Amino acid sequence: MRSPPPNAPRVLVVDDELHLLRAYRRMLGQHYELVTAASGHAAEELVEASDFDAIISDLVMPDGDGPTLYERVAELRPGLERRIVFVSGGVFGERARTFLEGVDNPRLDKPFGMEDLQRIVDALVAARG
Repeated sequence: MRSPPPNAPRVLVVDDELHLLRAYRRMLGQHYELVTAASGHAAEELVEASDFDAIISDLVMPDGDGPTLYERVAELRPGLERRIVFVSGGVFGERARTFLEGVDNPRLDKPFGMEDLQRIVDALVAARG
């Protein structure tokens, strides 16, 4: 696997499934500087300590879900919450459904193609301006 280019956009990837974090690294690691977190709470700490160009986050996680992460990112780094793409396995509760209906963030359902993810992350990074 090739390394990302110098000054590559920084992307935080949040997923509680470690094999998926490794897959993201394989898919996107040559294009972006990837930082990974295995929970929403760990991601909050990373966002508090450092800035990112975009975030890819699982919607449903046992330790800090996507809606909670969205709210915390909005508090910690206003504007960055609009550059989160939410990934879902397709099964989620009423809270997550209501949340997704109330935000304009992109969403990908698993399984998804690398091209779709790349296109969305590129657009989010470009939106940073």
